[in-house]
Amino acid sequence: MLPRIGCQGLNSIAESLFFCLNTAMREAGVYKRMYPMTVHQRPVALFATGIFGPSALYRLFVITFLAVPFAMADDVWPPPPPWQTAKEEVQEEEEEERHSDIPERWLERGRGLREALEIQEATGADMLVYISSRNPPWAADRSRRFERSILRSSEFNDALQDYIRVQLYVPGDRDSNEFAERYNVRFGPRILIVRPTGFAMSISPYTRDERDELVMREEEEIIRHIRERSSTRHQTQEPAGE
Repeated sequence: MLPRIGCQGLNSIAESLFFCLNTAMREAGVYKRMYPMTVHQRPVALFATGIFGPSALYRLFVITFLAVPFAMADDVWPPPPPWQTAKEEVQEEEEEERHSDIPERWLERGRGLREALEIQEATGADMLVYISSRNPPWAADRSRRFERSILRSSEFNDALQDYIRVQLYVPGDRDSNEFAERYNVRFGPRILIVRPTGFAMSISPYTRDERDELVMREEEEIIRHIRERSSTRHQTQEPAGE
């Protein structure tokens, strides 16, 4: 791959090539033959030449066709200073450590919620809280359908590995009920994205179609809504497998 060089390097190359081309054109008398015009046309030509003349055109040509391949190169040249590289490596290691502290499994009930809050304080990650209903029957049925079709799928969980995932049941234990009441959730199924600041946004796994009938959202749509309502670090996170 070609190395990527800075603007100063490109300018040096452009200056050298421009000097050679400009000298060759002057010796060949190209400039004298380019503007055989009347006296009234010369002021306009001089103004246009200063902006769009051979020197500007050649400079634009050289920079364009040299900058594109260099900009597409993967390697950076000149290389960054050692202290900058070391700082980036430390930041990457810290980010990996924070991700390694996030459990791969779902934490459940009030005990899991307390553990999730501690992990969130240490990592700064968003919590993905799923609230499931056990009653009334219609809410319990919707919760079971969503859990069987999407919540337990490997694709859904792989795409959301960077979240601290918690499942609560309402009505349930004291901590679960208080959490649901705090965010005004009476029935499930409901998904909450809770940021470290405590700010939360809610997503329903169901929506209404054109005939006003309740239908379950597609898995990709739910994941997209979760990302859009998350903090910046999760919005820029690439799903696993991509």
